[in-house]
Amino acid sequence: MMAGAFVAAGARLGRRVVLHPGCYVGAGSVLGDECYLYPNAVVREGVRMGDRCILQPGCVVGGDGFGYAQGPEGAVKIPQVGGVRLGDDVEIGANACIDRGALGDTVLGDGVKIDNLVQVAHNVRIGDHTIITALVGVSGSTTIGAGCAIGGHTGIAGHIEIGDGVSIAAMSGVHNSLAPGRVYAGIPAQEHRAWRRTIVTLPRLAEMRKEIQRLRERLAALEGRADNTGGERE
Repeated sequence: MMAGAFVAAGARLGRRVVLHPGCYVGAGSVLGDECYLYPNAVVREGVRMGDRCILQPGCVVGGDGFGYAQGPEGAVKIPQVGGVRLGDDVEIGANACIDRGALGDTVLGDGVKIDNLVQVAHNVRIGDHTIITALVGVSGSTTIGAGCAIGGHTGIAGHIEIGDGVSIAAMSGVHNSLAPGRVYAGIPAQEHRAWRRTIVTLPRLAEMRKEIQRLRERLAALEGRADNTGGERE
């Protein structure tokens, strides 16, 4: 432990743990063997980390989840009394935030890799060896399966399930649960082949709208002629 790091009473560190200056380990937290915390990494109270975890500078593991209820005088904070559990070989990028659970734990499985500036909300569960790249936001109580790959700047809604082996393209918006083993893209996220067809069509929408309007006008004119012809025959 280097000068300037702080370990609260009741925290336990495994063998060969390295804490750089500015690191904080809260009361009751447990760090496994060979964990490596870069400067200003924060591990709040009640966090359990496996072996060989890496926390990059400025990340926060175990901060309060974003839980509020509207009261007569505004938002009232809901205590976040759960924790965070990290498996073995987890890496958390710089300035990423892994929030503690509201009641149960937020859980990241073995080998999960989280890039810089990622937000993982309370009670999220992420399966083994999933990779999440920069600027992704995962809302509360969502489950992400094992072996997934999530592209940067993707937003994921809360209380949904993403199956094992799912790949999500960058800048997607995921609003519903996703079936395992498939590739998704777009806002809202859809299977990649369907998204590609949509993208090909989008630049033509303005011209297609004009063409539809022209066809409507021609159809109205033809119907008008038919009505006039029918009236003359009578």
